[in-house]
Amino acid sequence: MPGVVANAEKNQAAKGKNPKAAAGAKASEPAAAAAPADAAADPVAARKARYMTNADECVKFLLAMTGDERTEEIAALTAFQGEKDQKLRMAIGQVYVKLVESLNLTNEAVIVELLPLFLGACADKDKKVGLLATNNVVDLAGKITKQGVTRVLPHFLSALDAEVKFQMKVCALKVLGVFATKFPVQLKQSLPVIMPMMHEVLFDTKAAVTEAADECLALLFSKMVSNKDLEPFLPALISSINHL
Repeated sequence: MPGVVANAEKNQAAKGKNPKAAAGAKASEPAAAAAPADAAADPVAARKARYMTNADECVKFLLAMTGDERTEEIAALTAFQGEKDQKLRMAIGQVYVKLVESLNLTNEAVIVELLPLFLGACADKDKKVGLLATNNVVDLAGKITKQGVTRVLPHFLSALDAEVKFQMKVCALKVLGVFATKFPVQLKQSLPVIMPMMHEVLFDTKAAVTEAADECLALLFSKMVSNKDLEPFLPALISSINHL
């Protein structure tokens, strides 16, 4: 008999005729609906989870976003640079790498707009994250079009300011070296602006910056000075600038 009663209760519950079972089913409904509500209540956590779990989807989203959506996402990513979670910052860095890997004529302008985020990541307190970001920015410099150079150059020159973190200065100097090699004509037009800034970084308090500045200056002269008569004197010229 107990088995018969149990089966009857199950049948009644299935038909909605068992008040106790129906009440139990209704009571469980809010719990099932709670998960989406919780996710909507914490968009920051949802955004973090997206970058941690699906880099390819994040790349598609970043390339497609427009207007206020773009402004909001860039602000969120800027804030994430100060997050304590190293895994999150590394995951975002990997998304930036995928963005640069996808660089083409169609999306170059969109990716260039994200350059301040790439540069900011170079100064990450974790060396692995910072190195990933630096290499990524240098890769970007090698892939960009000559038209893109004029758009990104102000970002790299700003990164040479005295107040900027030294890792960003090192990255900017490496990029100028890439530009001197690949785009000497475009860079030559900006030499009157670049050279005074080079003088400042040559005497920076950080050895990493001065070393990068020496290498950059050597490339600027060797790749952009077309006077063959001056070439033998370039090492002495660079050395004299270093000792001004």
